[in-house]
Amino acid sequence: MFVFMIADLIAFCITWKMHTTSIMRSYNMLDFVQETVVHISNRLAITALQFAKVSPSKQTKDFVKACLTFNGITIPSITSIIQRMHLFLETAEVRVHCNTKTKLHGVV
Repeated sequence: MFVFMIADLIAFCITWKMHTTSIMRSYNMLDFVQETVVHISNRLAITALQFAKVSPSKQTKDFVKACLTFNGITIPSITSIIQRMHLFLETAEVRVHCNTKTKLHGVV
């Protein structure tokens, strides 16, 4: 009986380790997804202003600010420092391009 309990405990530990390893792999993929979403958000902000051509409406400006604010919130949660710096610089370039200098000092 004792041997079966030990065998069950070992099987449980192995299953638990495989499960936590699987979770850690998916967590590492989350950085890639966040980086991609930040790139898309930057591109979306620039594209929205390009469609507005002459003078963007208040809705367009608010949309661009929302995209850039989303980036400012998302970038610090990325674990890679180098990727974080690249994304901060990319977002700062988009802020300069979009003339939204209100929070530029916080991004740089």
